[in-house]
Amino acid sequence: MRPTTPVQRESRAAHGGSAINADQDQQGKEHIVRNRFGIHRFVQASPLRRRALLETSAVLAAAWLAIASPSPRALAADQPAAGSVTDATKTIAPVQNKNQVYPTPDYTGEFLSRSTLTGDWGGTRQEWANKGITLDAYLTHVGMGVVSGGRDTGWEYTGRGEIDLNLDTAKLGLWPGGLFSVIAEGHFGRSIFPHTGALLPADLNEVIPEVDDSFVIPQLMYTQFLSEKHGFFVGKMTTITPNSGDMNEFAHGKGDHQFLNTAFCADPVILLTAPYSTFGAGVIALPIKDLVITAAALDPHGRADSAQLDHLFSDGVTINLEGRYTTHFFDMTGHQLLGGTYSTSSYTDLDQRALNLIISGLPTQHADSSWSAYYNCDQYFYQPDPKVNKGIGLFARAGVSDGQANPIHWFASGGIGGKGMISGRPNDAFGIGYYYTWIADTQITSRLDFADAQGVEAFYDIALTPWLHLTPDVQWIQPSQERVDDSWIVGFRLYMAF
Repeated sequence: MRPTTPVQRESRAAHGGSAINADQDQQGKEHIVRNRFGIHRFVQASPLRRRALLETSAVLAAAWLAIASPSPRALAADQPAAGSVTDATKTIAPVQNKNQVYPTPDYTGEFLSRSTLTGDWGGTRQEWANKGITLDAYLTHVGMGVVSGGRDTGWEYTGRGEIDLNLDTAKLGLWPGGLFSVIAEGHFGRSIFPHTGALLPADLNEVIPEVDDSFVIPQLMYTQFLSEKHGFFVGKMTTITPNSGDMNEFAHGKGDHQFLNTAFCADPVILLTAPYSTFGAGVIALPIKDLVITAAALDPHGRADSAQLDHLFSDGVTINLEGRYTTHFFDMTGHQLLGGTYSTSSYTDLDQRALNLIISGLPTQHADSSWSAYYNCDQYFYQPDPKVNKGIGLFARAGVSDGQANPIHWFASGGIGGKGMISGRPNDAFGIGYYYTWIADTQITSRLDFADAQGVEAFYDIALTPWLHLTPDVQWIQPSQERVDDSWIVGFRLYMAF
């Protein structure tokens, strides 16, 4: 689910769903892609274990095998593929299809300027993409340490690998408007989270796709657009991607490009009712220009490492409704998003796996249901070209939950972000944000001496190449655990797109 301009850094090649027509403008495509399902949430983990080689190798294997694939150009002399050329000195160009869901990425270019490390695989990868098959791999490394305060000081290393496969039915010559999407994902290393004493993880990469350091398939889903304005999706899905799940222009994602702290990746009030990976189905509607509405029914206890087909919806259902509207105040891009979740599940277990985003094994208050409501907005106040998402802007979030099953009762965050603001560095980005978490007043939070928490994060994402990013990051966190000193955290992130 990546935006529709595949060569740009924020794109990462549009792994989302949108009905794309010849008469649709680029911005329209991007909004449909970014709002494919409007469901949200992330999982939390306790200390993470090892197996770094296994996860890293799994991500690199697909890229290495692809590099070894033979070039198709020698076979194209008599019957050239669509969008290709027979001159071996030229490049196979990306070809779009008016009935596609997934915009064709551009893998071409020189080593230091192309969108991925391995490029177009001698033309094979680009030809596959033109015919509706895209295979992408990403690897995020994070070194982070508590340099002062917290439970204790120290440095840890963690990483997360991801492989995405998308099959566009229109480009495959089957039927228009369909997209099969598969994600394989895993994290590895040791978590900094136990050192901080914080309520929310300082690095989201540590805790998704699952609590344990395993390599799993959190998404296997199908999206179908029936017209330009209506579609549906069904299957096992991840509820937060770079372009879906409480979307925000400057503060969103899996912790691989913008902020690292979970508080800035999406609204944490949603975490109890909508697991990071779960089965579900929903509909998409675009009733008027610039407005995308999604509604979904989700299993409230889904897991990334298990299909759980025998137990689907056995303990209730989560209903999610969200709308996102694109604004153009002063001829600059902005967004207004409003959504909510309601779960009929009962929350009684002392070890709620769905709550592991906060603290592993944290008890929950007994409740027969749970709900949340959330809002976020972003607005450029400096944007040289209204058609290009580069400039400087503001962002804000707010959320509220029932405050019974969910230990986070209220949440708010805000800050400033920017993209491509240094001449000659169009893919760099930066952000500074502040958040505050109001803890629910329950017997359990009182027994654990939990209090309200707050924090600040600042980062600068340096695009060494479009496929290699280095990000220095600094955070200050006032922990929820009252007897823990304020944490000062310094970290570095290295992101690679293969």
